[in-house]
Amino acid sequence: MLKSPARSGIFSFLWSKIPKPSDRYFVGYDLEGNKYFEHPPTTDYKERPKRSVRYPRQVDWALVGKNMPAQWQAWLRHTRLSPPSIEELESDLLRIQRTQQNAARIDAAFAKSRGAVPAPESGTAEVDMQHEHEQHEHIKAQQHYNQNPLEAFEPAIETQEAGRTPEETMEHVEERRHGFDPNEMHQRQQEEGRLRKQAGEFAPGTGKTQEWTPNRAARRG
Repeated sequence: MLKSPARSGIFSFLWSKIPKPSDRYFVGYDLEGNKYFEHPPTTDYKERPKRSVRYPRQVDWALVGKNMPAQWQAWLRHTRLSPPSIEELESDLLRIQRTQQNAARIDAAFAKSRGAVPAPESGTAEVDMQHEHEQHEHIKAQQHYNQNPLEAFEPAIETQEAGRTPEETMEHVEERRHGFDPNEMHQRQQEEGRLRKQAGEFAPGTGKTQEWTPNRAARRG
C-alpha cells in the first residue's frame, strides 16, 4: 500500500522530533556566541563522543579558532571533561585584560626611561670624526699588511705589562708559555748571568793564558 505525500511528511516530521543516539547535544557557548555540541557514538558506545563547535557562517574559521577560549579548546580535544561555565570565561577574560594593561604600563615606563638618555644622532660632528678615524685606521692597517703580508699569519704580540720593561715582559711571556715556576725561572736567570760573567773573563786571544773552572775563574800571567 502506497503512502500519500501528506502522510509521509507527517511521519518524517514526527521521526525528526524523536531523540536518537546519533543526535548532537547542546553543551554550552562562549562569550562570542559560538555554540558547542557533543555527538554520542552510534555504533560502539565504548568510544568517546565527538565534539564540535557551531559558529556564524559569515565568520572565518581561522578567526574563530584564534579567538576561541583555551577552556573550550581543551574540551574539544578531550583534555577537559566538563565544559567551562560563563563565570569561568568572564573571570579569565578579566585576568587577560589586567595582564595586558600591566604589560602596556611596563613598556611605557621602559620607553620613557630610554627616551631620557639622548642617543647620538647620525650626522653630528663627533660621529663623523669617529667614522673618519675608523676608516683611516682601517686603511692604515691594510697598507701595513700589504707591505708585510707575513705578519697577518703571526700570533698577536703580547702587550707590555704594567711595571715591566719590554724585555721583562717578553721573558715573563716565555715563562708562562713554557710553564716555568717563577722561583725556578729566577734561579735560571741568576745562573745564566753568573755563567755569562765567567765566560766574559775567559776571553781567548788577549795574549794571556787563562784557566776557567766551573767553580771559579782565575787568571794567570
